[in-house]
Amino acid sequence: MKPKAVLDFDLNIQSKLAVFSLARLMLMSMVLFTTIFLRQEVLGVGAIMHIYAVLGTSFLLSLMHVSHWEETLRVRYFMPSQLLYDLLLTSYLVYLTGVNDSIFLFLYLLNIVFSSVVYQLHGALLVAALSGLVYAFIYYANTDMELMTSWSNLAYNELLFLLTALLCGQFMDELKRQKVMLASQQASIARLELLNDRLLNSIPVGIVLVDGQEYVQNVNATALGLLGLHHAPEMRIKYYELLPELRGILKAWDQMTDIQRLRFLFQHGPHRPQKFSLQMVKLKSAMDADMQHILVFQDVSKMLELEQKLEFESKLAATGELAAGIAHEIRNPLASISGSIEMLAKHLQVVDEEDKKLLAISLREIRRLNNLVTDFLEFAKPRDHAIEDFNLPEVVNEVVEAIQTRLQAEGRRLELQGEFPATVKIHANRERIKQVFFNLFLNSIEASPANLVHIDLQVSPKGSDGVVIDMRDDGPGVPPELEKKIFDPFFTTKSGGTGLGLSTVAQLLRAAKGEIHLQASAKGAHFRLTLPASSAMELTGS
Repeated sequence: MKPKAVLDFDLNIQSKLAVFSLARLMLMSMVLFTTIFLRQEVLGVGAIMHIYAVLGTSFLLSLMHVSHWEETLRVRYFMPSQLLYDLLLTSYLVYLTGVNDSIFLFLYLLNIVFSSVVYQLHGALLVAALSGLVYAFIYYANTDMELMTSWSNLAYNELLFLLTALLCGQFMDELKRQKVMLASQQASIARLELLNDRLLNSIPVGIVLVDGQEYVQNVNATALGLLGLHHAPEMRIKYYELLPELRGILKAWDQMTDIQRLRFLFQHGPHRPQKFSLQMVKLKSAMDADMQHILVFQDVSKMLELEQKLEFESKLAATGELAAGIAHEIRNPLASISGSIEMLAKHLQVVDEEDKKLLAISLREIRRLNNLVTDFLEFAKPRDHAIEDFNLPEVVNEVVEAIQTRLQAEGRRLELQGEFPATVKIHANRERIKQVFFNLFLNSIEASPANLVHIDLQVSPKGSDGVVIDMRDDGPGVPPELEKKIFDPFFTTKSGGTGLGLSTVAQLLRAAKGEIHLQASAKGAHFRLTLPASSAMELTGS
């Protein structure tokens, strides 16, 4: 707790009191030392002893004040009382050593200087006025005032007191004003630095400030989070030590076109590299001729994923419009052609084996073309059925039974394995989800050359709003260069494929508020499906 003796004249009054007391103690020591030069034959032994007694007492009091500083501060009017005591002490010493020729006259000036340090101009003028009055009184009492030189000496000393008070007081007033201005400017700078720091660290993009020598000057909190750092680098490092992928970008940036700068992307991360976009701002410092650079980057991995989804949706929409426009126009002529060929085969009584073979080929190709048109229609506009809650394992078993019947004629077999709880319920269109698994299983079977095809299904909950199904097969898998194309319409690696199987799967799942993604796999193909659970849909009122 601060002592009550801390006065309201200045914010730094305690430090000033300490300086004043130490200076006063040193002054007393100096004054005691100067007494050895006093001429005893002129002043007399009595006067010398009085001087020693007064100075010694004052020195001991000053020493006590410094040694018991906490108690000294509790004295309410310590500073004014000390100034008054020093004024009276100086006057007594001047009186004892001769008013005109006293070596202690300078103590008046020091007392005025001390008062200006604590109380500025008003305090210095007050102490100067009191010093002038006391000095004039003892001067008048001990000097023959009938001489003109006596009046001139008195006036000279009084003027000296006044000028000292004015100069020191004005100087201390100006010094105080400068301190107040400096404190205000420092507070403003601190507020600006705090505001700048808050703004820099609240911006949702990573910012790295680089100086002209490519050293990092500042890194905001978002950049630390994107880079996986817990705190800013403690050592002075260069920017490419934080971002090795951007080494040399400061010089290469100027050679890039506007389009390259707008879409400049880089990857960063040891295990799962994230994609970042980069923008650069150049600053020329007024204090330094070197160019500074601000690297602004943000994680755009999800944005790029959304762009890919949007591009895929655009392809699906265009393909759907194309399919809806031509499918019906093609299907009717196909039906007519197929019927006509069948009628001709019956009425013409074809006996030549080569002609029968040609008719069979025609009918087979017409049926294949009709299947393609059917796929078009399903892809463009899936049949509308009511959404319901159904047991997912039942649907999967139905699909497996249908495929097993189809494979028996080819001498092949499908084996389904994995953890598949019997109580998993889905809220979607039953027939569409059935078609999803039918297309996926058929895709794995057609891609595998083996007679026995293994498909592993792993089902796990996705929080409380969905179900995640991981499907893996033991086929050749998907080549890395084709991973981004397998869901595109009409893309296929099969000689007789339409390229609409996986595209239809993706579209059906999106219609059911689900998703499908191809996962990285060391062997075979790994698809991850997300489907809405019945409980979650009921909670949302569907």
